[in-house]
Amino acid sequence: MAELTIDQALQQGVEAHKAGQVQEADRLYTAILKAQPKHPDANHNMGVLAVGVGKVQEALPFFKTALEANPAKAQFWLSYIDTLIKLGKLADAKAVLDQAKSKGAKGDGFDKLEQRLKDAGQEPLEANQIFSEPQPKQPNILDTLKLDQAISLAKKKAKEGDPEEAKRIYQDILAKFPKNKRASDGLKGLAGRPVGKVSTVQHAPTAELQSLIALYNNGQLALVVEQAQNLTKQYPKAFAVWNLMGVSAAQIGQLDQAIFALKRVLAIQPDNAEAHNNMGNALKEQGKLEEAIEAYNKALAIKPDYATAYNNMGNALKGQGKLEEAIKAYNKALVIKPDYAEAKHNLTEALKIYSPKDNLRNPLIDLDNKIKAKHKKHALPKVDQELAVYTSNLLNKLQSADKNLSTQYLQIYRRNNVDLNCKRHMEIFKEKKIIPEFCFGCYKVQVDVTTVLDLIRLAALFYESEFESDLTRKCLVEVRPNIPGFYKGLIYCRGIDQAHSVKTQLDVHVRDIDKNLVAKIKKGCSEFPLAFPKYGEVAANEEEMLQYPQAWRALEVEFDVESPIPPKTYVNSSLKEFCLSDYLIIHKWIDYAKGIGDPTSELFCDLPVKYNEIMKVAKARVKH
Repeated sequence: MAELTIDQALQQGVEAHKAGQVQEADRLYTAILKAQPKHPDANHNMGVLAVGVGKVQEALPFFKTALEANPAKAQFWLSYIDTLIKLGKLADAKAVLDQAKSKGAKGDGFDKLEQRLKDAGQEPLEANQIFSEPQPKQPNILDTLKLDQAISLAKKKAKEGDPEEAKRIYQDILAKFPKNKRASDGLKGLAGRPVGKVSTVQHAPTAELQSLIALYNNGQLALVVEQAQNLTKQYPKAFAVWNLMGVSAAQIGQLDQAIFALKRVLAIQPDNAEAHNNMGNALKEQGKLEEAIEAYNKALAIKPDYATAYNNMGNALKGQGKLEEAIKAYNKALVIKPDYAEAKHNLTEALKIYSPKDNLRNPLIDLDNKIKAKHKKHALPKVDQELAVYTSNLLNKLQSADKNLSTQYLQIYRRNNVDLNCKRHMEIFKEKKIIPEFCFGCYKVQVDVTTVLDLIRLAALFYESEFESDLTRKCLVEVRPNIPGFYKGLIYCRGIDQAHSVKTQLDVHVRDIDKNLVAKIKKGCSEFPLAFPKYGEVAANEEEMLQYPQAWRALEVEFDVESPIPPKTYVNSSLKEFCLSDYLIIHKWIDYAKGIGDPTSELFCDLPVKYNEIMKVAKARVKH
């Protein structure tokens, strides 16, 4: 991966990660680490990704590297300690926690980890524990036998009519060698055999449970679900087994199976708040938002200070378009846990599409209101020095309100309520090496400006401009390799006629920013003409341009059958004004400007650099 793309790759990796695109996130994080092996955020995110797919042991070195690279970040300590606990390395976890506390670490997250350590050190394995915490290692058949000997013994036990012992041996083998085909096939062969009488006890045998946990930790989630199904036939009240089944099924997208298992978890422990929250998440992924909200409310009735449940409920309410209620839910999460980064992010993004009516006494909401009011009352100054002062004052207020608040985004959008499904189109381009048919009718009117101050002015113009249709538009700093330019504004159009109409209207107004500015009509995503140069050639009418090859349609259909990515059915339109999240992005633009040596960035010399990574990317971009 080129050094130029590190910040952009991180942004795209986080977006893919949040969207559940594990392979794409892994590819992007790996590319970053090839360029910068000690990149703190990429290492940390790779660790989170590993834990998410059950590869807990593999997450450790990533978290350790992230922590060594940036020990000032509390979340890196929390992730590392949490993973050590998951692996049963309690002494190591205690030592790292003590080290963190000696460096001044404190807060709700560290307090909870300390309590978990105390609990883990005092209590034996219980069926009513929630198994995010694997227990210490149990004896394994491979401690005394070689692999071939263990396989032979398992076959012998199966022939002798002792399938349970054969099963235990196969599970021990898979715990150490997760991809061993002979053990996996042998275990599957035992699946149809009788499992004996149904037990009345609520605990599965410790050895069986430990084998299941080992499979989970090694990322064998489908096998966890399969083996848990067999175990629950014999131990139908084994809370821990049902819980592992539900968690594993949810992670591999088997949502019906996850919900079934979580219902059994709740039948055994109806007052388990975490299980209700997990149920809400699974239901939300299924699009059953009302049922998800009901599950979150049950979690909160049991545990009123459950910040995670409030945050998740906010996401579900936002999905329903209930924005006032969603913002209240995010606010409640932050009242309980003021440093909750995910809830802060969700709140600031919600404020881009809605301004709450109630006074919630939240400093971020208060600042967002001030930004919106200031822009309504005053037009942006036309003199560079005055615009720099105007912008710096708002950014300083933002820093005073929350110095740790940041953004992963580089683009200021004004969105309409139509999902163009660009995610699908780009995936087809990457996987099938074709341009989707939809994109042959997609045009953009582009304006390139020369300074960061003019980019801010262009963003203001895009907020103010009205066309025949409410068109999605955005302003950005360019970080993609092989794509020229630095500061851009884009307005997306359907058809060449609409693009010409928008260009004509825009050309009049951009001259207020710079008398030499002229808008240009381009076609589709910038990556497409690099692969298909003819596609990028824009003519007076569409008949004179490259036409969609009919042979590509079969490839599109194939993709939609194999990997369907439907458009969102409900999209919230952006407010037509600057907001808090925009100013987080503007600070990032200014750091970029400092990196490329934009002369107007000198007007922000008193503003501290907040995004060092984007500044490095900008510097490297100029060199190349």
